[in-house]
Amino acid sequence: MRNTVLLLILASLTVFPETIAMNLKAQDSRLEFFEKIKTIEKGMPIAQIKVVLGEPDDIWTREDPGMITDPNVAIVWCFGSENHLAFPTLGRVDFDSAGVVYQVCGDGDNPIGSEEIIESEVRRFLNLIHSTPGVAGAKWDPAVFIDVVNALHPIGKESCLALMREYLRVSPLGLEVHEQISMLLRVLHEVPEEDGFFPDPMLGSLYPDELSDHSLLPRFPVHLIQDIPVLLVNGYDYMGDTPFTADALDWYESNGVWRSRPLEPAKVSEMTMENLMNETNKILELFLDERKSKLTADMIRKQLSHLVEH
Repeated sequence: MRNTVLLLILASLTVFPETIAMNLKAQDSRLEFFEKIKTIEKGMPIAQIKVVLGEPDDIWTREDPGMITDPNVAIVWCFGSENHLAFPTLGRVDFDSAGVVYQVCGDGDNPIGSEEIIESEVRRFLNLIHSTPGVAGAKWDPAVFIDVVNALHPIGKESCLALMREYLRVSPLGLEVHEQISMLLRVLHEVPEEDGFFPDPMLGSLYPDELSDHSLLPRFPVHLIQDIPVLLVNGYDYMGDTPFTADALDWYESNGVWRSRPLEPAKVSEMTMENLMNETNKILELFLDERKSKLTADMIRKQLSHLVEH
């Protein structure tokens, strides 16, 4: 029965690219949309959501690989999406297989105001933040991370933190979002003079090893080698509640010093790679044994390969 209900819902809700573009042009202001979505409650039927919010800009289903990770969610209605599978910059409504609301994203705190930054730029920067790699060394792409950091740097600390809060507001609670924001904050700010390192990002138990002396690598687990951001770990094991990323933003708002310049990464070529790896190996020896150091060095070499100029 539930499968039948789901098929009927999907058949009536196909969203085509031209519909997405039209909806974006006619979309309410961010504040107007917020006033509507905050009235949505868990358990409401999908037909009622359509009356309140109108047609979604995009729809995700379990046919879209990697887009729905919660087993309780069958369909996601996305608002403020530029195209199919793009980040929903206004918010989203998740439905279960019976076609009723399971959770809502974007209905919490007040949204960023248009007086702070215009809507088109809000959407652009939210998509940019969303492209930030998570904390997985084997998948880390420093080229993408550099692009995000250097696009955010010119807008300054106040606007950037406001955009990060907006990204949190419209995103589902999850560890990946916390990872993205945490790594960006560590590189967009100068290392604190008093402590000599940034606070623990609260990402869980570390693989391969925890760092004992944080002053050695103050931005850990990310580190700048000739202004190239490399990730020194392959991941974390996390159990328990998701960290409060808003608390981290509060700390940087009160204590963070915005970096003085954008990243200016060294050129990476086949000739310069070995020099960069020699510097990397010296860093890894500070906290890893020989076997783990070699495995991590291989991982970082692959990261640096994203920047190799042919």
